[in-house]
Amino acid sequence: MFGNRAQYTWGIDGEILWLKDHGTECRSLTNDLENCLVEVAGQFPEGKKLTDFKIIYRDSEKEWDGICITQIGDDLGLKISIDWLKYSAERGRPYWTDYVKINFFPIREMSYESAKQSILANERYKHFDDSLGV
Repeated sequence: MFGNRAQYTWGIDGEILWLKDHGTECRSLTNDLENCLVEVAGQFPEGKKLTDFKIIYRDSEKEWDGICITQIGDDLGLKISIDWLKYSAERGRPYWTDYVKINFFPIREMSYESAKQSILANERYKHFDDSLGV
């Protein structure tokens, strides 16, 4: 990860993309999610994108919630965002990406398995739907 950014891990579990906050003396994952999603998307295999997954994250309170993508850029926008993210972090400056915009989708589960089942079963969860945000 870069500089004073959120400390997190991530992985893919079927159609779920998950992120977990591990930070204490840094920016929280909740407050750095857009940047973290840019980092993660930059590591996907060729042809994969954020909107291919249902996205959940565990915050610093150890509660799982969902993330819906409401706006996303193209491949060039992703590369530019990654470059600016690295550049800003190396200089200790904050960076807020324009590549991706999100809404939080409440799940409020404490266990990963419960959060996973909740997001998979929820027919209202979908990307590019502004009405779901909190």
